[in-house]
Amino acid sequence: MISMKNVIVLFLMILPFAANAQKNDLSVFENLLKYEWIAESDWDNKGKFKQEVSFEFNLDKSAIHVRSSGFTNKEQSEYGLRNFGVRWVNTERSQIEFAEYDVFGAKTEGVVTSNGKDLFYTYQYDGMELTDAWEYVHETKYNFKIGKRKNGKWEKILLESSFSAKQKNKKEFDKKVYQNDIKVAKKYVKENDHENAAKSYIQAFAKQNNKGYSHHKLDAATEFALSGREVDLMSVLNTWIKEATSSDMEELRTNLVFSKYHETQWWQDLDKSMDVRREQMIAHHQNLKIFKKGRIFTYSAIRITKDKDTVANTFIEIIPDGTGWGSIDASSQSQVVFKYKFEAKDSLEHIQELKEVVTEEFWIRDDTTGVIENEKEFWIHPMRNNEFFKTEIAPFPQVKYPINYETMLDAGSKIYLMKNWGTYSPSLTEQKYFYLGKESKDYAFLEKLECHKFTAYGHNSVHGISHLEYFFNEDYGFTEMNYLTYDGDLIQFTLVNVID
Repeated sequence: MISMKNVIVLFLMILPFAANAQKNDLSVFENLLKYEWIAESDWDNKGKFKQEVSFEFNLDKSAIHVRSSGFTNKEQSEYGLRNFGVRWVNTERSQIEFAEYDVFGAKTEGVVTSNGKDLFYTYQYDGMELTDAWEYVHETKYNFKIGKRKNGKWEKILLESSFSAKQKNKKEFDKKVYQNDIKVAKKYVKENDHENAAKSYIQAFAKQNNKGYSHHKLDAATEFALSGREVDLMSVLNTWIKEATSSDMEELRTNLVFSKYHETQWWQDLDKSMDVRREQMIAHHQNLKIFKKGRIFTYSAIRITKDKDTVANTFIEIIPDGTGWGSIDASSQSQVVFKYKFEAKDSLEHIQELKEVVTEEFWIRDDTTGVIENEKEFWIHPMRNNEFFKTEIAPFPQVKYPINYETMLDAGSKIYLMKNWGTYSPSLTEQKYFYLGKESKDYAFLEKLECHKFTAYGHNSVHGISHLEYFFNEDYGFTEMNYLTYDGDLIQFTLVNVID
C-alpha cells in the first residue's frame, strides 16, 4: 500500500512540459507559456492542496524555468514558494527532461513525453515509477492524475484534480512600498539576522510580482545563502540574471558566500547564463534597428522665447556608436553622441543664461549619453545642452510597446535632480504621457511618413509644468519633438536627414 502522505506530489513541483518524439524543441510549450496555472482541491480527504505555477524561458530559450507555490509545511499553515524547476532538451537522448528542487532539500528528475495534447511526467520515487498526467480539456484547463501507469494504462490512481489557467499578473511596480520593504530587510542585514532579512526580501519581491532592482536581488541572494534557503536563492538569481550588470555578475562570482554551491548543476547553469547575459548585452547594442551603429540623425534645433525672440536656430546630430552607455556591456542604455553645431559667438551670447539657471559647464560641443531601444520601449535623454537645457525638466521622449493609449498611460515616470543642475536641483519632475493616434507627416528627408503622435507633460516641483508634443516612426525613431517650457519658450527639434 502506498501512503498518499509520502508520495511526492509533483503537481506541486512540475509544470507539464511535453515532448513529441518527432519534435524535441521547446516550442511545444507555447500554450503553457501564455498563462499561470492554478489548482486547488482535496487530497484523498487527508488534506488540501493548492498550487500556483509561473514559468518562462531562460535568456537564450534553451530551457524553461518554473516557480511553484504551495504549502510549505505538513500542517498546511504556511504557503509560499515551494519549488524551482528546469525543463530542457537532452539532445543526446532526443528527449525533454526535467529537474525540480524543493524547499525541503529534495531533488526530483524525470522525463516528459506526450500523446497528442496529453502530457506525462515519469520519475522514480522510493523504488517506484510514478507518472503525473495532464489530460488536455481545452486551452485553459487540464485534468490532472498522479499514480502508477504501465503500457498506457493506469494501474492505480492516487490523486485526481484539475489545473485552470489565468492571465499573467501585471501588477504595477509600487516603488514607495518596495523601498520601505527593502529598508526593513536592510535593517535585519545590519543586525546579522539573516533569517528575517531573507523573509523580508521575499516579501518585498512578492508584493511587486517578483520585480525589484538588480542590486537588491543580489543582496537578497546573499541572505538566502547565509540562511540556507537554496530554493529561494535559485529563484531570485533566475530573475536577477535577466537584468544583472557586469559588475553584479563579477560580484556574484567572487563572493565566497556562494562557494558552497559552485559544484551544483544549477550554479554551473547559472554561470553559463552569466556568460550568455554579457554576450547578449554586447550584441544588443551592436544590433539596434533604429539607433544602429554609424547612423547619423540630423535635427534642426530652434528655440524661441515667449517674446518671439529666436535664441537658437541650428542643427544637432545624434550618432550611435554601437556600445553600451559607459561600457560595452551596459545592461540597459545604449550609447549615442549628441553633436551640437554652433559658432563661438553663440556661446558668448548665451553662457550667462546657463550660469544663472544651471551651470556654464553645460555649454559643450559633444555630449555622450544613453538611449533605450528594445522590445518594450524606445526612449532617449533629451537634447539638453547649450540653449536647450530647459528640456531636462520637461518630459523625456519615450514610446512603450505595444503602442496604444493604455500602455502610454502606464508610461508615467519621475526624474529626480539631486545636484549639479543649478536652480533645477534639487527637484522632482513627474511625467505623464498620452497617445493620440497615427498621422502622416512631411519632412525634408521623406514625405508622407506615417508617424505615431504623442503628447506629454512634466510637472517640476520648483519651476512648474512643461509640455511636449512628439512624433515617432518605427524606422527613424523620433521625427519631431515640440516643447513648450515652464516659462513659455518654444523648443523644436525636427528630423531633417538620416544617413545610413
